[in-house]
Amino acid sequence: MDLHTKILAEGRSILEKDKILLPLMAQCTPQILQGDEQVMPYLIRSVISQQLSTAAARTIYQRFVQLVGDQGGWQDRIRQLPGETLRACGLSAAKCRYVQGIVSAFEAGNLHSLPWQTLSDEEILAHLLPIPGVGKWTVEMVLIFCLNREDVLPIGDLVIRQQMVRLYQLSGTGSALQKKLHDVGEAWRPHRTLASRYLWAWNDCANKKKVISLK
Repeated sequence: MDLHTKILAEGRSILEKDKILLPLMAQCTPQILQGDEQVMPYLIRSVISQQLSTAAARTIYQRFVQLVGDQGGWQDRIRQLPGETLRACGLSAAKCRYVQGIVSAFEAGNLHSLPWQTLSDEEILAHLLPIPGVGKWTVEMVLIFCLNREDVLPIGDLVIRQQMVRLYQLSGTGSALQKKLHDVGEAWRPHRTLASRYLWAWNDCANKKKVISLK
């Protein structure tokens, strides 16, 4: 059984109990790929994607990969490149510093040797959040797309937040809204990642102008 089939089979039985999410699940199929990247390269990818549209992030990341080459040589290559060269990919000055800072942090803390797959989500957050430029959303993208963690709810993600507010008719701002979002997500445990994937898929469907009935 491949990863896609396994996650869908295990998660759907839980998520289908949510009568608001159920119609969406019938009409959108999330793409689930086996994460095959190392943590440091994917962390860099997540930093590059911060506060950018999907299309813009993809373009800049492709330029970055063309510049630095295969992941196996990223560490040395990024350390040697001047900031001006990295900026030519479309990175801001701050993101250039963050990318180079990630390389330095992994070297200084010997983070390459950590058994990432066996660490808890909380332990991974504790290792990565102190790195400048790395926020909770950034680490959550690593957890979901690199390490295939099954119970992550990234409410800091704009699409996830907007679609949950729309689906569940939530109101409020700040911590009050965050509590409501977390409360909704409690019903999805231990498959909040799959629920998030459905929300992303629903957003993609809407962007492609596919009609989705929620009745």
